[in-house]
Amino acid sequence: MEDLSPSNSGDEIKTRRQKALDDLKLYYQMEDEMFELDIHLSHVRTTVQSAKTLMEILRNSAADQIINIDKYFSALSLSCIRKEFKEQGFFIIKRLREDPKHVIPQILLQLEPKEEELIKSKENLNNNWRETLEQKQKSMTITA
Repeated sequence: MEDLSPSNSGDEIKTRRQKALDDLKLYYQMEDEMFELDIHLSHVRTTVQSAKTLMEILRNSAADQIINIDKYFSALSLSCIRKEFKEQGFFIIKRLREDPKHVIPQILLQLEPKEEELIKSKENLNNNWRETLEQKQKSMTITA
């Protein structure tokens, strides 16, 4: 027979509340991870697109044409380049302003694989999220 004394039902309620709080923390953590990943991916994609656009313009322009990179790269894109190149970031931005034709390929060489990496990370996170929700739904079905 099951003991339905007030102390046992109180413990059960506390356990259920704690489980619900733990689930909620997990969902918030996963949502935060997805948000951060989406923002990073968005910045990298925008920067790659800007670099490709500028590279195409440089191919079709005169060799001595002066290019204002601020016209092609937003402050966020320049910040993205700095972050991805870490200690060399400042130097890369400086070289980009001086000689974009030779620096753009380096930027693309670094950022295109990063974009792919972030896409794979997002797919993995989506799969983890789906699995977690399916497990939660199964556990709710079993306990119901």
